[in-house]
Amino acid sequence: MVGTVADLLEVPPELETAVEAVLGDRLQWVVVERFEQARAALSYLGREGAGAATLLPLETLPPPADLPEDSPDISWAARLIGGSRPELVGYLLGRVGMVSHLDQAESLWRRNGVSATYVTQSGEVLAPTGRLSGGRRDSERQGNDQSILGRKRAIRQLEEELVGLRQDVEGAVERLAALEAEIARLGDRRDSLRSSYQAQETARLTGQKDVESVEREEQRVKRHLETLSVESTEVEAERAETHQRLEELERSLGAARETEERLDREMTELGAELAGSREAEATLVGEVTACRVELAGVSERVDALGRDIARLGELGRDFGEQLDQAGRRRTEVSERRGELFQERERTDTQAREAGAERDRREAELAVVAEEHRDRVSQREAVEGEVRGAQQKLTDLVHELHELELRETEGRVRREELFQEARRRHGVENPEALSAAHDPARDLAGVRARHEELTAKIEAMGPVNLVADEEYRELEERLDFLRAQHDDVVASIKDLEKALRGMTRTAQERFQEAFDDINRHFGDIFSRLFEGGRAELRM
Repeated sequence: MVGTVADLLEVPPELETAVEAVLGDRLQWVVVERFEQARAALSYLGREGAGAATLLPLETLPPPADLPEDSPDISWAARLIGGSRPELVGYLLGRVGMVSHLDQAESLWRRNGVSATYVTQSGEVLAPTGRLSGGRRDSERQGNDQSILGRKRAIRQLEEELVGLRQDVEGAVERLAALEAEIARLGDRRDSLRSSYQAQETARLTGQKDVESVEREEQRVKRHLETLSVESTEVEAERAETHQRLEELERSLGAARETEERLDREMTELGAELAGSREAEATLVGEVTACRVELAGVSERVDALGRDIARLGELGRDFGEQLDQAGRRRTEVSERRGELFQERERTDTQAREAGAERDRREAELAVVAEEHRDRVSQREAVEGEVRGAQQKLTDLVHELHELELRETEGRVRREELFQEARRRHGVENPEALSAAHDPARDLAGVRARHEELTAKIEAMGPVNLVADEEYRELEERLDFLRAQHDDVVASIKDLEKALRGMTRTAQERFQEAFDDINRHFGDIFSRLFEGGRAELRM
């Protein structure tokens, strides 16, 4: 099966009314390729009791004839109507002319005779026999929504809209997949940034710990420097005290040396006196005894001086030892001072190194802190992008849900329209319903008209849904019967005229035959009955 005639014709919306008026029920004819397929389909319908249908085999159609040229008064429908089967278009509409007004159709019909069918865009048809049809059904007064071609166009447009919605859904799904991939990539980037942030945070904490360790080392070095400073102060104090003690010892030693010199002078004086005494010994023998006492005193004094000298020697040795100890202590203090100076230099060097290390660590810490702030800002930016992507994802999911809902509503609406068209108008497939769709119609006006018609239908009560078809069939039957009546009346008139002529001739011939028969009857009667007379009367 190729499809119905309405499926195979591509009719512009402005010509739908005219084409439907011309073709009528032929729009519902089922077109097949071969005659055997039509026979098989009819057998199936009869066997299954599935109703009736008119089937048109394409192989039996004549090739399309050449169309006359269009003129300002007429345009041939076969040029205005498209379709996948030109032979079908030529067969159905090859001799159908489009005119702007019924007056032009009548003028062309009277001029050309019965060679074509003329139709206006409003649906007024002038058949070759002179039959006129026109007007609009109640369901078509406000539009062509109930027409077969209009419904099929609506179905096609719904299919196109459904394809567009499916493409939108596929695009939304692709965008959703791209956003999910972008979200996954951003999530991986967030994880890597988080890992990097944790590593930087660990490095920062390690650097902070190193800085704290350096600060503790600096504090320890400072305390050590303070201790060394205190020890240096104490050493300086000890050095000053030792220097003072040395000065005191030097002063004591100087005093001892002065005493020793004084004693030496006294010993020299005593030696000189002893020499003078010895010289005067001989002369002073007498004074020896006297002087012995004095000598004993002097000896005692000498002994005392010797003891003093010994004591001074001991003091000198003690002072020497103390001086040696002071020298050693001074040497030790000098060595300790050198060590402390070296330690101070090392400490200063360590402090400078610690300060440089601290400055370097502080610089690294500042760099790490700056990187940390950059990472934080990047993370905030990434989180903002993630939130924006999540918001976009939410919007796209919502839009996808709306598109799916619209697709479901469109599919349900399409099924309802198809079922309604199938129930009311016998449309057997969605393509036929799509062909009846008109995208240029005013939906608000259609809805208002639909509500108005619904109210009228409800007010009317139960309505015969096939009344339009029955009315159209009865109207066509009435037109046919009227045409036959006119033919019969004309035939009767011709017959009456012929009968009148025939009656006179027949009466004359009948009278002549009757007279001959009556004469022969009289002769035969006379011969049979030997006389007499007989006749026939009417």
